[in-house]
Amino acid sequence: MTTTTPVERAQRAIMTPRGAILALLLVGVLFSSVYPIRRYFAVRSSIAQLKHEERALDAETQQLTKQKALLQTDGEVERIARADLNMVRPGEVPFAIIQPSAAPTAQANVGAAGLFDPEQASKPGFFARIWNAVSRAAHTIR
Repeated sequence: MTTTTPVERAQRAIMTPRGAILALLLVGVLFSSVYPIRRYFAVRSSIAQLKHEERALDAETQQLTKQKALLQTDGEVERIARADLNMVRPGEVPFAIIQPSAAPTAQANVGAAGLFDPEQASKPGFFARIWNAVSRAAHTIR
């Protein structure tokens, strides 16, 4: 067994010039590869996103192609003309069904036969009673 002196141990612990250059080169390679690797992943993500958009646009193109083929048929053109443009063929008579904006209200003083029920007749309003009183007073003055 050989014994080492403290000076020899200190010399072994310090890195040699070749080791220092190798360590610097290794660190330089690691730092210089970070940007290209990051760029590679960014481009890969962009490609995946563009492929997804391409698939969506292909599906939309297929749908529009089907719609174009459908719009070139006479039946579909006639259906659109009748529904959206209110067109009719020559000789046909168009009718418009008008829906009431509000449901009609049932009157309480109308009987089952559609006639006014004298027992349920409403009382005259305030102004009608005043007018009746004035007209009766005018007849009594003469």
